[in-house]
Amino acid sequence: MQIFVNSQPLDYELDKPVTLSEIIENVQEWAQKSNMFILDYSVVSRENAPAPLTSNEIDKIDIAIGNSDDVIQKNIIALNEYIDKMGAFLASNPFLEKLSGENYRLVKEGLDYIKEALSQLREKVQSDVSLEKAIDVLEKEPNDLEIGEIIAALASARNHTMLWKKQYEYIRLTENELDEKKSEFLDKIPEFISQLDNIAQDLTTGETSKAVTELEKWMVHISEGLNILTVTGFHLEKVGSMMKLLNNLTDALFDNDLVTAADIVDFDIREELEQIAELAQN
Repeated sequence: MQIFVNSQPLDYELDKPVTLSEIIENVQEWAQKSNMFILDYSVVSRENAPAPLTSNEIDKIDIAIGNSDDVIQKNIIALNEYIDKMGAFLASNPFLEKLSGENYRLVKEGLDYIKEALSQLREKVQSDVSLEKAIDVLEKEPNDLEIGEIIAALASARNHTMLWKKQYEYIRLTENELDEKKSEFLDKIPEFISQLDNIAQDLTTGETSKAVTELEKWMVHISEGLNILTVTGFHLEKVGSMMKLLNNLTDALFDNDLVTAADIVDFDIREELEQIAELAQN
């Protein structure tokens, strides 16, 4: 039996046959001594091998390990995929009242899992993003909600978890790569402000559907840029202030409060972006 850890062969000795679960447990104990954790593994066994598999029936085990950041990133990716599947399932059922029995149980348990995973991951990534409204929806009885409310909550949650995923990708960049991305974002601030002016105009002239769509895209780009500024330590107090405004804007859009959203866009966010641009010049 061959064991590979991150594509490297692992030297080991066995006094007697052991089960697959025992092998994985032993590798996990060995990895934890270096503050590493098992991320995934695959097994190649002999054909028609009986369960439970033992070292006598296993030809090869490939094990991927990583640090705590790798574990968090893996969990974020898994949660994103689960949210996508749940959203697609709900979208295929126009009315939750039609769900009963096994389908209803799957939806209820799925939403409970998403809510719990969001709460745990938010604590681990030390994020201050506004998830309360989305979590409040997920905590309610599914059949007491409109299908659109749940899908909106899932979409809001996924927007945040995608930013968390980006945050952990940025952590792995070199200092030069981070500086390059920071400069790219700061150089684009005049363009972002121009885009914001166009969105504000659409909001005030009744082009709300177009404005909200463009605003949500705009917020993703700004949030990614703010993540870069946070990782590089750029004027964290000012970046934190901008993050809070984005959270307020997210809440306003979630509540379909376009009056508040327009005020935040017209006045607060534009001013904050201009101040960040000024700081970049000093």
